[in-house]
Order: sequence, then structure tokens, then C-alpha cells
Amino acid sequence: MNKIKKILFYSFDSDLGENERNLLNDSLANSHTLRQEREQMDKVRSLLTQNDTFHFRADFTDRVMRTIREQHDQENYQETIFRSLLGLFKPIAVGAILLLIMMMSYNIIQHKQSSSSTDIVIPEKMMEIAFDPVLPLILE
Repeated sequence: MNKIKKILFYSFDSDLGENERNLLNDSLANSHTLRQEREQMDKVRSLLTQNDTFHFRADFTDRVMRTIREQHDQENYQETIFRSLLGLFKPIAVGAILLLIMMMSYNIIQHKQSSSSTDIVIPEKMMEIAFDPVLPLILE
């Protein structure tokens, strides 16, 4: 049925081959819904060609192009803001990472060992409090 509908729509704008024309005529003879659809399309097409009410003002093209340009400019503005924020925060992030690496290196050299608590400067008791699920309940 989908192929028949494609042939039906194609038949409005161009000539069909003999096989397609025969297939469409047979399908129209056998299907009431297909005939209704063709009649409906004929009505719509005739209404569109008869009515000359679709007139655009002289500045229609200019208004459409202005709207497109404004949207494009808005997108460029948002992209510019994003890039400026990225440029602002990238050095801060790099500096924070370098500072973290320097602190970890200092702690490793100072304690001559490496563990998660000494690398990020957290005392061992704080690690126990942070990872003990019962301790906060006891302290309350």
C-alpha cells in the first residue's frame, strides 16, 4: 500500500509509465480509501491553485533573512561567552592541578612513603572518620 501511495503522489506532478499507471488504476478500482485520498488531494490542489490569497509583503524576504542573521548572531555571542569563560578558567584549572602535584610530591618526599592519606594531606584520623559509617552516628 505504501508503494501505491507513492505512485499516487507521483502521479499528480508527472506522467507515469504504463505499468505504474495500470497498477494505480487497479488499486484505485479496488480500494475505496485510496480513491478518497486521491479525491482529497485533488480538492487540496485545486484550492491551492484557485486561491490567490497567499501574497507576501514586499519586505518578506528581508524579514526572514534578518531573523536568520539575528539567530546566527545570538549563537555566535553565546559561543564567544563560552570561549571567554573557557579561556578564563583553563589557567586556573591548570594551576590547581600543578599545585596539587607539588603538594603531593612534597608529602611523598617528606614522609618517604606514599599513601592516599599522606599524598593529599589528610591526617589518618580524619580518614578513619570519613570512611567509618558508624562513627558519625556515635558522635551524635
